[in-house]
Amino acid sequence: MLISTDCKACAVRSPSFLVVLLGILLGSSYAGAAEPGADQVRFFERHIRPVLMSTCLECHGRNQVERGLRVSSLASLLEGGASGAAIVAGDPDGSLLIQAIRGEHERFQMPPGEPLDQRVVGHFERWVADGAVWPDDLAASDDELSRLKHWADYWAFRPVTAPDVPQVEGASSPIDAFLLQAMREQGLQPADRADRRTLIRRATYGLTGLPPTPEEIAAFLEDESPDAFQRLVDRLLDSLDYGRRWGRHWLDVARYGDTSGDGTDQPIPEAHLYRDYVIDAFNQDMPYDQFLVEQIAGDLLASQEPEDRYDQRVIATGYIALSRRFGNRHGSDHHLTIENTLDTIGEGLLGMTVSCARCHDHRFDPIPTSDYYSLYGYFQSTRYPHAGTEHNRYREHFVPRLPDEQMLEARLAVLEEDHQATLAGLQQAEAEHSRRLDRVRFLLDEVRAHEGPVPMAWAVTDDKDGGRDARIHQAGNPRRQGDRVPRAFLSVVDDTIPDIPAQQSGRLQLARWIASNDNPLTPRVMVNRIWYHHFGRGIVESVNMFGVQGSPPTHPELLDWLATEFIESGWSIKHMHRLIMGSQAYQRTSAAHEANAAHDAENRYYWRFDKRRLEAEAIRDAVLFVSGRLDRRPHTKHPFPEESFKRLTQHNPFNDIYDHNHRTVYLMSPRLNRHPFIELFDGPDPNYPTGQRDVSTVPLQALFLMNSDFIQTNARAFARRLLDAEPEEAARLRQGYQHALGRPPTPQERDQMLAYLAEYEQQYAGSAEGGGRLAAWTSVARILFASNEFIYLD
Repeated sequence: MLISTDCKACAVRSPSFLVVLLGILLGSSYAGAAEPGADQVRFFERHIRPVLMSTCLECHGRNQVERGLRVSSLASLLEGGASGAAIVAGDPDGSLLIQAIRGEHERFQMPPGEPLDQRVVGHFERWVADGAVWPDDLAASDDELSRLKHWADYWAFRPVTAPDVPQVEGASSPIDAFLLQAMREQGLQPADRADRRTLIRRATYGLTGLPPTPEEIAAFLEDESPDAFQRLVDRLLDSLDYGRRWGRHWLDVARYGDTSGDGTDQPIPEAHLYRDYVIDAFNQDMPYDQFLVEQIAGDLLASQEPEDRYDQRVIATGYIALSRRFGNRHGSDHHLTIENTLDTIGEGLLGMTVSCARCHDHRFDPIPTSDYYSLYGYFQSTRYPHAGTEHNRYREHFVPRLPDEQMLEARLAVLEEDHQATLAGLQQAEAEHSRRLDRVRFLLDEVRAHEGPVPMAWAVTDDKDGGRDARIHQAGNPRRQGDRVPRAFLSVVDDTIPDIPAQQSGRLQLARWIASNDNPLTPRVMVNRIWYHHFGRGIVESVNMFGVQGSPPTHPELLDWLATEFIESGWSIKHMHRLIMGSQAYQRTSAAHEANAAHDAENRYYWRFDKRRLEAEAIRDAVLFVSGRLDRRPHTKHPFPEESFKRLTQHNPFNDIYDHNHRTVYLMSPRLNRHPFIELFDGPDPNYPTGQRDVSTVPLQALFLMNSDFIQTNARAFARRLLDAEPEEAARLRQGYQHALGRPPTPQERDQMLAYLAEYEQQYAGSAEGGGRLAAWTSVARILFASNEFIYLD
């Protein structure tokens, strides 16, 4: 029996089992977000506490208490002052504090004088609406803190050491030995190996973000060699689509955006150069330590050796240049831009919430305020580019992508002086030196012959005033400066003061410390990220937070074994993929096991593979790929309006969206007006480093997959592709299932779909654009796109 579910957009008719599917899509929820308190704590420390301390505490603190109100604790705000409670948790409109900072209260406005920026008001509204979480009320347990006789004993700060691999029967790799040992201690049984169709779909999506083709599936099913899966992994790692998939993961952490984020959200046409650098770095398997050093200090490396990838090293510092801008003037609230830099480095590379120490010593982790401003000094000594904004419209401080003549002449003199000494050395050293000499001479000729404007990069350089140590901003207020602190590192890990050449920022010294083999945080954080993207959860579940407020590792010895292996492999990310994907753990089925689930419902011991939804980019790319409309060529520049910096204002900010049929990683990523598809399917916030994306299932997602123009267009293209490929209905249906789901239909699905097609085609026989047959197959294509099996990875 057919049941009609008509929609104005496209008059869908579907059999009854599809109504059930729609009910599942509309009614279910699938949670994969970070722990509920973690994001709220970070939001408070980033957006609320600094404002309270810098703006409110002077009049409502311990020494002065106007109208009986203190803002130094949540209890004080809930108790309130002479006018009653300052906040009502969960009710912004009913909170006096919110009314006062909005300027809506009939008797007073806060702060007196200049009102808060509307963005800041919005932060307070969100904080109160979310329950007014105040981290002092979420302190780490006394047991945890008392266990730590000294912070050096905390697991994240201990040196990385290679643990002994346990001898466990049935383990095919060290990874499996660690996991099986823990599993057996818990009385858990590992699930069986997944079938081959599941494995090729899992691996292909995991490494490229695209589904396998029917031809690739058939070849893998027919390959009975013992190393078939390993060769599949190698083929996928060699694909250019690998860099587009894993480069996107990194762009989340780097808070990549194509606009500035300030009041006008100014377009940055050169930002895509950094995105392309990241994609190329992953495809080339650039050593991760080199990758980090180039992003933090590539300009300094380029000035030392301009003959060696000068252009790419300069572009790499887009990682720093992409820090969000604030306000509506050049340099407005620059301390917040530097805070964004330190957020990105702290959480993204070290797993530490460094910016929580901006206004006061970190409440939970051993990061004093002096450490924050020690790090701040590196970037206070750095010149950031300006994209233009309403009150300072012209672009400034972009960095040339070619070395200048003076730099090359100086480098040539050094190399020529060293050449004579090199001639007496090894033949290999002589050849390398000659190569460098030839390269510098070539570049010098090229620069001298160059006419016209030099191509520029959205990148950073050292400040023209030279390196300088920062002063502590008292209570986070840059107008209240305290003692000067030397540029240094996180003192709990390394309390030495680096030797920084005069007139330099010291970013190169910082970068080399972060990427050092001896840094205990950097390798642990990155191998945990790689693990997270393969399994859907990290060994440390709070992937951006390795401090006390984060989650301890479920398998600490495994984490250290992976970190050691990462370093010893030369920081090779592709090596880590091969290790992880070659494990029994990665290749397990996702099937449930009643006894295991009763003991470990969350699968913290990896006894099975967790099913999870594809990310926004993979969903969009898969729809385009299956329909035959995906353009797999790189996409470079966006069609930004020329000289947009001359016309955009705070009240008329940039808000364009540019769609195309290339991979979704190439979509323009605005900071303030996010792409609707990316936002709907839980894409990253381009303003801050994203370690774990939220995973929601809401009715709008289901409606988009059933009714949107994007789905309708691609479903029609998919239908035409199937109609052109096969003359017979059953064979055509088999092809459709193979392309979309990686398998043939079951007999029941085949019979239902063929009956559905016949009735649909008969009803719409007189319709335009190919008649009822095209309309019927378009409907089938949309049914496949909207199915859970299409958007979930098993």
